Amino acid sequence: MCERIILLRIIAYIYVWLQHSTKNSIHKNKNMKLTFLTIKYAFFVFTTLAITIPKSVVAQDYFNLNELMNLSTSEFSNVYDIADLANQQGYYANELQGTYKDNYGNELSFYKYEGTVYIDYKIKATANAIALFKSDIEDKTYFMFNSNDGKTKYYRSPNGRFSFSIVETKLTWEFTVSENKKGDPSPAYAFEKNKIEVNSYTTYSNIFIKKGDKVYLKATGAIKYGPLAGSGGPEGIDGYEFYSANANFKHGSLLGKIGEDGNWFLIGSYKTFIANDSGKLFLMVNDADPSNNEGSFYIEYGINNEIKPD
Repeated sequence: MCERIILLRIIAYIYVWLQHSTKNSIHKNKNMKLTFLTIKYAFFVFTTLAITIPKSVVAQDYFNLNELMNLSTSEFSNVYDIADLANQQGYYANELQGTYKDNYGNELSFYKYEGTVYIDYKIKATANAIALFKSDIEDKTYFMFNSNDGKTKYYRSPNGRFSFSIVETKLTWEFTVSENKKGDPSPAYAFEKNKIEVNSYTTYSNIFIKKGDKVYLKATGAIKYGPLAGSGGPEGIDGYEFYSANANFKHGSLLGKIGEDGNWFLIGSYKTFIANDSGKLFLMVNDADPSNNEGSFYIEYGINNEIKPD
């Protein structure tokens, strides 16, 4: 808005100067008068275009995936802050938590549910927009593909902190981004037969264990626990118990339990046991605040006659 006011003032000053110069040219020859009149006409056309073109020609200001993630974080969960940023990028709404629209048919909306901010972003499926967001989606530093139910594609950030979905149609692409909290339901990622990936936000696997099953678990990989604690493997690291989700085990260690109401046990780098109960294998990286963690653990598992990890 300020830039538009400055532009109009400059136009006004130039117009006054041209008006004055045209009057003075009357006392000179006709050719000079004609020249000034031509300049005035050209300047009028230019200024008209300068005022009206921005809504249809100036490059659109999209929110990229990194910006959408930042908007959904607990550090940025004040709805007034989100509204201010939307305004700065040319999106406006009639009410605070309404739908923010730009001049090109793109829409940003957000809502808060049980402390989590959900960001919805719908864009027109133009060639430029698709190219821009495909580049972001294919960048594994943003999101990794999780699943596809035929209509919606689901992604997650590499450390598990953010969840992201996209619905694509011929006319629009619609994104939903949210920040996961420690303890929110988050499945382990099955990347090969009998192999799963566990990040700092993982809470359960789709491995179902029956009472009496002989279970083999072998874990590898490393997780970086923020800038101070350093990195550690599935056995965990010494110290930092204050930041652990379960003080009975080392910070950052890989824990498991059978069924939602089961007791936690250390998986560490290797675990074999006879199951005393039936249920899903629940998993946890023992860190109460994993928001700045990086990395994953990789579990190879076998049950009874299935493959036994080396």
